[in-house]
Amino acid sequence: MGVGKAGKADQADPSDLNGSKQDEAEQAVVEEAAAGEAAAEEAAAAPETNDVQALPVAAPDPLKDGADAGQKEVPATEDEVDDIVPFICYDEEKGSFSKDDRWILPKRNQFPLIFCALRVRIRLEPFEPSNTSTNPWNLSAEEVEALLRKSLGLEDLLVRFDDCRDRIDAAINARELVAALKADLPAGLGVGDVKEVAEHQMLATFVHVLETSDDMDSERISSLAARLKEGGSCDSITLELPQIWIISDPDFRAKTASIGLYPGSFWMGFLKSWGAVKIAEVFFRKVDPEALKHREPTVTVAVQFRERENLKTCFTFLYDRYLVHPKQKNALRQPWCKLVDFEEFKAKTLGRPVPSRPKAAAPAAGKLKINQPTMQQAPPKPKATAKAEAKAASADDFDRQLTPAEAMQGLSGRQLEAFQMVMSRMERLERENQELMQLLIQMQGLLQQHQQRNAQLVGLARPDPVNPLTSNAARVAALHAHRQLMATQPCAVAAASVPLPRPPAAQTPLTPPPAAAVLSTLGDPQKRKAPGDDAEADGDDAEAPWKRQRRRQRRGADDKSAADVPPGELDELAAVEPDAAAAGAAAPEANGGEAAESSTGLAAYHDALLGM
Repeated sequence: MGVGKAGKADQADPSDLNGSKQDEAEQAVVEEAAAGEAAAEEAAAAPETNDVQALPVAAPDPLKDGADAGQKEVPATEDEVDDIVPFICYDEEKGSFSKDDRWILPKRNQFPLIFCALRVRIRLEPFEPSNTSTNPWNLSAEEVEALLRKSLGLEDLLVRFDDCRDRIDAAINARELVAALKADLPAGLGVGDVKEVAEHQMLATFVHVLETSDDMDSERISSLAARLKEGGSCDSITLELPQIWIISDPDFRAKTASIGLYPGSFWMGFLKSWGAVKIAEVFFRKVDPEALKHREPTVTVAVQFRERENLKTCFTFLYDRYLVHPKQKNALRQPWCKLVDFEEFKAKTLGRPVPSRPKAAAPAAGKLKINQPTMQQAPPKPKATAKAEAKAASADDFDRQLTPAEAMQGLSGRQLEAFQMVMSRMERLERENQELMQLLIQMQGLLQQHQQRNAQLVGLARPDPVNPLTSNAARVAALHAHRQLMATQPCAVAAASVPLPRPPAAQTPLTPPPAAAVLSTLGDPQKRKAPGDDAEADGDDAEAPWKRQRRRQRRGADDKSAADVPPGELDELAAVEPDAAAAGAAAPEANGGEAAESSTGLAAYHDALLGM
């Protein structure tokens, strides 16, 4: 090729080449230039045709290419050209999309759907360039739709139509359309068929048919590979979408040429389905207000992915296909995907000078070698440079969280007012939240103080917990002390010095009552009874279990209270005490009448024991 030889001649050192070799190189370049001009003349002499695929392409100029060879960055070999179409997988477990007939469904229902239509290219042209024929460009959208449905027989198969943007047509006043169909063409219609539309005096020609639903279709793969090869140096993809899809305010008017796509927005989430996004911006178009009455405003979204494979996969999914917005009724649009260089596209859109790209470094001069390749591979970048670029990329990471001030810079109109209202509301809620938090902390402190104070009061009012046995013992000790106090009263001491009465000789001697009962009786002189009555009362009381228990508890106290009783009487009482129960049991049988008479005294005796 001319480019390769010219580049080779430039790479060689002139001091090492003799004159003959220079002449041969120049002569080869001139011969190839002449061959290129001859090919161009043959192409110009060929008959004109309306088929887009059959149109000639201008031949390259070897001299011009050879002059610019040192300024353009050319790959080392043709194998490095990235034209491999990625394989598409619709497994829900492995990918983010699934497929149902002509529809590609995302995992999240909120994201747009992708419609794979049958694209039919139709050319409309008048019979002859005369005043009687209708100009296809003068037809309204309603007239074109009626022409496609009724005159051409597409009927309900037609989903949408758009004007072609890559039209290369030599015919005068010809208009090419792309019709999106949801099924195959009706029977009797095919590529190359021409139908006459008598109503508008024009001809309709079916130029091309492309199936976008089959990812393994050879024609679609070839078209994708050609686009990827052309965009080998591109690092971004552009999508043309209605402005209402990006900004839901229909009255929005942009005050800036571009704004960044918010990281947490609806469309950013959809684009991240193919991989991490490095940067994404929305570019607005300057449209005449009169034109907006007839067409909807559109914006261009430029997206740059972190990895090229993600870019290629996204382009393969969306190329020549349609997007359906789930929140807009009957909103099906073609995104017109293109591969571009982000910085160049941004500069052209904003009207700035295109930044100069880095030039390829010229290889070191050396002696001519026989099998030396035509183009030298560019040397690898130093590690320090690679690290610096990685740091710059991380610093410019677009996925970082934007501050409210940065987000408000790209808003205006109703969106700005709504955003400011939301931010003021959030600030007010934050202040209220902080005040409530302070009150909560104060209340917790007061509650802790009250709990500590109550614990101290309870500790002072209640003694330390003891086991039940120790508690009962304390109660018994208290009762014992009370009995001692009652026994040491003066009346009890005075009564203790009175001698005990003797039973009459005529009666049957009875067993004397226990010493405790005698001492308690002596303590109250008014309740003294006859010996027989006392024996009967003691015999009746001996059968009561509670009295027996009281008698055991008072035994120690009675012994101490009887300290002044003569020793002989105490020994006599102690000797006869075990037989008190038997005597008490026999007493009612012997003296039944006397027990009934002494019931009043027995009740008084019980009251005295109980302290009543």
